[in-house]
Amino acid sequence: MVVAGRAAVLAVGPEGGVEVGHWPMVPHGPTGAAATLPLMEQHSAAGAPEDLPSARLARTVGPSDTAVAVGSGTVDVLGTPVLVAWLEAATLAVLEPPDGKVSVGTRVAVTHLAASPVGAEVECTAVLTSHQGSRQTFAVSASHIADGQPIAQGTITRALVDRARFLAQ
Repeated sequence: MVVAGRAAVLAVGPEGGVEVGHWPMVPHGPTGAAATLPLMEQHSAAGAPEDLPSARLARTVGPSDTAVAVGSGTVDVLGTPVLVAWLEAATLAVLEPPDGKVSVGTRVAVTHLAASPVGAEVECTAVLTSHQGSRQTFAVSASHIADGQPIAQGTITRALVDRARFLAQ
C-alpha cells in the first residue's frame, strides 16, 4: 500500500505533528459539471492511534448536486448519491494503487444525518482503518465547513483488483 502524495507537501510541524500543503483539484461533480472547486488534504492523521492514512476533500454544493437534479428526491439539497460519491472520492485520495491495479468500491454503509443547501461548503473525510490483503476499509464522515455540523458518517470498503481482468468481465 502506498499513500498517495504526488502533489502533497508534507512537513513535520513544531510539535512533531504533520503539516499538510494544499493543492487545487480539477472542478467536477458527479455529472461532470464544474460545480465545485475542491481542496484536498492528505496525510497520516496526526494523533491517531496508528497514524492512519487519511484524506479530506472540500466541496461546495451546486445545483447539479441536489436530490432533484440526480433524481433521488424532491428537495433542492445535497442528494445522498452525490454525498456518497464525494465520500468515495475521499477514499480514493488516500491510496495510490500499484501499476496495473485499480481500487473498486465493494460496500457502502453511510448515514446521511443533515441537509445541505445549494452553496453549502462540505468537508468529506476518509480514514483508512483496515487493510487486509486487497481489501481496505475506511471510516468516512462529512460535515458543514461553516459550523462543523456533522452531515454523514459511515464506512466504505474498497478492493484492489487487476485492472485488465476487471474490465474484461
